[in-house]
Amino acid sequence: MIFFNEIERIQRLHKYIMLQKTGTPDEFASRLHISRRQLYNILDELRDLGAVIEYSRSRYTFYYGNDFDLNISIKVTTLNNMENRLVNGGFSYSVPSFVHRRHVSLFT
Repeated sequence: MIFFNEIERIQRLHKYIMLQKTGTPDEFASRLHISRRQLYNILDELRDLGAVIEYSRSRYTFYYGNDFDLNISIKVTTLNNMENRLVNGGFSYSVPSFVHRRHVSLFT
């Protein structure tokens, strides 16, 4: 569920930037329950995707300097047995084997 929480956080961040109601960097990070460094890392990732993100010191908000939109979608489906084998690349033993008192995982 951590993955879904991260997506939700990025979507909230995007919404606040779109509305130009982020507050200062410290306030924005606090609102998202992350550190200021994490905030800047996420902003850098959005910049890598083509977003021009700027900060207004007079309005105390981040804003997009270009026409940027973010759409995240996830499709979840179940795999049949053959697809599952292809994804897993074979099989694995569910019972661990011990050799010389060390745990050894057996994967093929």
